[in-house]
Amino acid sequence: MGDPETGSSLSDIVDSGWEVIDGHVHFYSYNYFRLISQFPGGYGEDIDQFIRRQTRRLKIDLPPAEPTRLGERWILQLDRYGVSRACLLAGLPGDEYSVGEVARNWPKRFITFISANPFLDVTEDIIEHAVHANGIKGIYLHPCLNRFHAADERVYPLYRLARRLHLVVYIDYGPAYGDVAAFWGAISNHDPLFNDPAQLHFAAADFPTVNFVITHFCQSVLPEVLRLGFLCPNVYLSAFPVDDIYECEYGPAHFDHLLEMALRAFGHTRIIFGTGSGVLPRGWRSDKFRAFLAALKTLDVSHEHVGMILGGNLKRIFHLEDRDQSYLLTL
Repeated sequence: MGDPETGSSLSDIVDSGWEVIDGHVHFYSYNYFRLISQFPGGYGEDIDQFIRRQTRRLKIDLPPAEPTRLGERWILQLDRYGVSRACLLAGLPGDEYSVGEVARNWPKRFITFISANPFLDVTEDIIEHAVHANGIKGIYLHPCLNRFHAADERVYPLYRLARRLHLVVYIDYGPAYGDVAAFWGAISNHDPLFNDPAQLHFAAADFPTVNFVITHFCQSVLPEVLRLGFLCPNVYLSAFPVDDIYECEYGPAHFDHLLEMALRAFGHTRIIFGTGSGVLPRGWRSDKFRAFLAALKTLDVSHEHVGMILGGNLKRIFHLEDRDQSYLLTL
């Protein structure tokens, strides 16, 4: 699951003029683990006992049943590293309560997303209620999990809702499962045939005032993602280093090479920093942050453009106010 983080400050590498906002943090609540354990073949015993056994096996913390307590732990993580805000993504449809509680209690620290299944009749009502009651800011979609293309007409009601409520749409074209679910033992319901970023071109063109963010993508679809950057001005990319080497039509690519291609396709105004953090006690992935900054330095990205990538672009698309001065990073 990765090495624990070391160090307690990023002030040795972060300029005091930058505000760091993590655009990609998974909120693995206790209810998330209950939901994922109910996938076919997931468990054959008392569900709570199964969750306790699995978390011990994976050497990760059992989340508290109350989501606000988990939210408090993430605030400690953000404070430890001087991160002003984080986008929290609900892992699965059905966990809107968890992220909603966090959004309601800490609206200035977390930007929260509901995971949505466009095939559920109540999805639109759930999203609208969460926006008005708890201040949810976005919709998180996973096409190959719920088996739809981004241009499917059955998804368009969610885009119309996003346009009306000024929500940002995150779309995950990543691997079938994240690091937690991959080791959880659940049988995958994902269909990789729907992992097709080219479909997003049609939706982005039909909804030019909606901002779409690709949060994760498989190596095999990198060319399609880059083409979206060239073609669609309302499509953004949340980039973060991974532990392997990307394979694409251009050959093997380390993260600095990938970031260079992404900057050419999306420009500095449409790249969003994220870590993909999620499990505790590993916590916030400062190692990914350092690798991200190292890549920006290798590419000689200007001070102003680094600031936009680390937080300015998210502030713009979410219309965020200036940061609380207590979260300023100082050298």
